[in-house]
Amino acid sequence: MASRHVSHESASTFMKRCFASPSRMRLLCSKKAGREGGECLAVSVEIAPAGPVVEVQETSMAEGWTGCRFSPSALWLALKVAEPRSLIAECSAQAGSLKAIEFGCGVGLAGLAAHALGYDTTLTDCLPGHLKNLAAHTAKLRTKFPKSAPLRVRFLDWISDVGAHLSCSVDLGSPENVASSASSDWECLEKEQLNSFDLALASDVVYEEHHAVLLPKVMQRWLKPGGCWAVSLAIRDADMSCRFLEQLDAHGLVPSTAEHMIIETACRSDRCSYCSVREAWPVDGPPLDRLRSIVRGVQVATWACCDLAWGARPHDIMGNGVLRRYRTRPEADNNDSWRKPKQKGGTAKEKAAPQPKDAAKAAETWLAGGPKGLGGLNGAAASPGIGLASSKAGPGTNAPTSPSSTAQDEDEDTDLAGFSGLADAANKVWDDLMARKGGIKGKQDMNSLFGLAELKDAVERSVKRVNMLQQQAESASSSLEEKQTALEELRRKIEAGASTANVRWKLGDMAVRRGKGFCELSMVQMDVQPPCFEVRMSTSGTIVSTEYEKLVPLSSQQQMAARSALKELEEAKKRVATTEDGLVQAQEELRQQHQSLTEQVEVKLKEPMAPPGLPDFGYLQKSNAQPTKADAAAYPEVKGMKEDLRKPAAGAAAREASKDQSRAESGTASAGNTLPRQ
Repeated sequence: MASRHVSHESASTFMKRCFASPSRMRLLCSKKAGREGGECLAVSVEIAPAGPVVEVQETSMAEGWTGCRFSPSALWLALKVAEPRSLIAECSAQAGSLKAIEFGCGVGLAGLAAHALGYDTTLTDCLPGHLKNLAAHTAKLRTKFPKSAPLRVRFLDWISDVGAHLSCSVDLGSPENVASSASSDWECLEKEQLNSFDLALASDVVYEEHHAVLLPKVMQRWLKPGGCWAVSLAIRDADMSCRFLEQLDAHGLVPSTAEHMIIETACRSDRCSYCSVREAWPVDGPPLDRLRSIVRGVQVATWACCDLAWGARPHDIMGNGVLRRYRTRPEADNNDSWRKPKQKGGTAKEKAAPQPKDAAKAAETWLAGGPKGLGGLNGAAASPGIGLASSKAGPGTNAPTSPSSTAQDEDEDTDLAGFSGLADAANKVWDDLMARKGGIKGKQDMNSLFGLAELKDAVERSVKRVNMLQQQAESASSSLEEKQTALEELRRKIEAGASTANVRWKLGDMAVRRGKGFCELSMVQMDVQPPCFEVRMSTSGTIVSTEYEKLVPLSSQQQMAARSALKELEEAKKRVATTEDGLVQAQEELRQQHQSLTEQVEVKLKEPMAPPGLPDFGYLQKSNAQPTKADAAAYPEVKGMKEDLRKPAAGAAAREASKDQSRAESGTASAGNTLPRQ
């Protein structure tokens, strides 16, 4: 296994580079060493000029989550713990054995530094990957240093510990937020240890808002009055950091005056707004107001220094508090809004039912949005354990209503987006389409309607199949719960009448881990006092370390009964997995069929249709497309016609004859256009 040693001089030089370039604080301490040594790197750090040396075992990103490699914040805190003139060292000068605890320890650099200084140390975390790595590493340390102070690893989930009435939101997608003491196979922190620790440590553990709220509560719960605490943080958000400071003050962890304040910075005042403002602080001002004024406001954009230490004397409620900060970009927009269910915009009484003339518009609006507005599909696709509870409801209609029932119908929510089942939504769109069938003409349109009807029936059949598979999944889940209950009853029965006297353990033996479940021995360390066993939990498969006294041996008959119960439990788990896979596949088929139906219905709804009793729009368009012809004249042309009913005189007759001859020669007159003279 690759290893690396870091001397105190190298660690101090590295921290000075981090102080000079705050962007380096975002990277891991052993980034280059991690590339050279692979994912599992053993690092030994000399935390003081003359020792001691702290050994940590880093782990891979796949095994852990955050904290699988120690950060500059953890290194700075470890150096501060070992500093002889620090407030922590002043607290350590008290007589008697001192106890230390580290919250969210990761690889445990700060906690192991306190252990190297003689503290009875407890390392806590909630991620199984970190707990597994710490258990193996601490077992090696106990073997290597048998006379050292006690060192133990315990499970501690902040939400389960003090988050019963948490008011802020929690991202349930993060692995550390789904941990639970009830489902953990690791030893939990004993309640007898409440308010018993002299020193509380935490480094780089505030990433979300609920971390800033819960950490002060956790420290107050486990740290004894008069103890010291030290926290090294990377301030990523001004509001979240102010929330953390306010919670510290609310739980009595901030001194009321500046008498006990210790300020440490590592940059020049002309480069950092924090340092320039710090020089003008009044000596007797309240520290919380000063800290809040620095964390919040425009000064955040010009931060350059890295360290801010503050605290109180040992006889106050708490001791030394340390915050690490550096300049960061503004927090990006929250892209996890899809995790949280959106509230419906209006209720049935708030939204009016669409009128018949707006039915097509409502259907087109729903179809444009797709199935996202239907809670039945989204809920079923998200979790195999959730079915279409409303899939058997009757279809909606668009039948004409009488004036007396109009007021009652207006209070009903008939919007398509309000349906909770795909069958209801499909029937609603189908009824609206069939209400306009008066405009359907031709064999091709009728065939398309028949095809849509078959597709609608397929959607209804898929809904019935999903419901049937949902019932099967529920039945399999009930059977699994029964098997788990039977196994738990068997464990309690064996544990109640157990005897640990004169037990000879060997690898592969089954045992009962008190309060946890059945396990199988995978490794025995008899050279450590008390003996330490590594066991594999039978139900989860995880490997954990436990003490000799916490194992209960099984007789041959008890082992046979336990193996039979575990076999039945595994078969029940397989049935649950099979039914859930079938349910997910059926839900996906239902979604695809529904999408195809909505696309085809959308096309039909977009085609213009005439109301019942009127000509088809296509016929009117065809008639309007023909060119118009001018009508023939219904009367004769009389232009140039003359009529004289008087008898002409002799001279007039000669003149008229001359005019007639001139018209004949010019071709301007026509015999058909003149009337005979009298």
